[in-house]
Amino acid sequence: MSTVAWWRREPAMELPLVVLVATATALGTFGEFRGSPWPVRAPALGYALGLAAAAALAWRHRRPVVVAGVTVAGLALYHLAGYPGGAPVLAVFVGCYALAAFVVDGRAAVRAAPLLVAGYLALSLPPNRFLWSSPAVWGPGSALLVTALLGATARRRRLDAEARVEQAQAVATAEVGRRMAEQRLRVAQDLHDVLAHTISVIGVHTRVALEALDDDVPDSARRSLTVIRSSTREAMTELRATLNLLRGEPTEGDTAPQPTLARIPELAVRAEAAGLRVRVGLPEPGRELPALVELTAVRVVQESLTNVIRHAAGATTVTVDVRVAEGELCVDVWDDGSGAPRGAASSGAAAGAGLPDGAGFGLLGMRERVEALGGRLVAGPRSAGGFGVSAALPC
Repeated sequence: MSTVAWWRREPAMELPLVVLVATATALGTFGEFRGSPWPVRAPALGYALGLAAAAALAWRHRRPVVVAGVTVAGLALYHLAGYPGGAPVLAVFVGCYALAAFVVDGRAAVRAAPLLVAGYLALSLPPNRFLWSSPAVWGPGSALLVTALLGATARRRRLDAEARVEQAQAVATAEVGRRMAEQRLRVAQDLHDVLAHTISVIGVHTRVALEALDDDVPDSARRSLTVIRSSTREAMTELRATLNLLRGEPTEGDTAPQPTLARIPELAVRAEAAGLRVRVGLPEPGRELPALVELTAVRVVQESLTNVIRHAAGATTVTVDVRVAEGELCVDVWDDGSGAPRGAASSGAAAGAGLPDGAGFGLLGMRERVEALGGRLVAGPRSAGGFGVSAALPC
């Protein structure tokens, strides 16, 4: 249950309404006591009953049935105690309006109707008996009926307005979904027309180059072309899966499984084919990690190794350390070179992301991936030499 005070949970007009009804009830009670033809006993109780009925109105939005019952009970007790008139009736009017306007279940209003009937039956009881033909009885009863009709009308209008808002939200959501689908389709078309074509051309020419190699060609060149051909095949598989996802038509045959930590040794083999020596440390097998966390860790390692191959001058060894510590998956990749990642990103963008000056879009992309999961990423030159990338992903 909320610990916030009721006057902070209710609408701003509740407290002024309670004060207004309480003031009018107190003045009405004072006038009835002053004009009473007989001495009034325990006037403080009469004021207390009227003020209690008014105070109950503070909960009229949340508990309209209870509030209506309390106001009617206050009026009945006021009459049965022998006080002249019916000053607390103003609170009954407001409670009756709330009963018709704010009750959620229509049957609750039907169940609450006997409360109103019981309250007015009490007016026929001693000590101050009223005749049912008296305006003191049918006048307030007619006013209560009108008040209930006004409350029911307000409720109907409120429900209609809420329905219109929900309909407008549904239409807006559908429109946003349609525009997003169109945008995804345009992106898929652009990727297919440009990127897919380029990767296919690279794969074809790599295959032709491998078939045309002479026997006296160094094995390193053959291995490099083999890695390029394998990478293009894998890139096409992932690209097809991405295109199907963008189009909203995933095909089982084209959908590649999401990379896991078991993919990291394969990335190390490719880096070794480029002339690096890679040391890999992975967490103990058997521990289940969220798929998105594993995918992000693999992408961090993949991009870090790519940066070492492309930009780390003089690097010969790369260390990849992946471990679970204190509820986080920690990924550390560092090399023994002397170069730092460069790229097309502006220095301002890198500085704004907390990355080294001149950091490219690869590092920025890693930072965005990691932070999207609530993790942290630090990249920069190491005091012991070389360049390092450290990421911490919540498990």
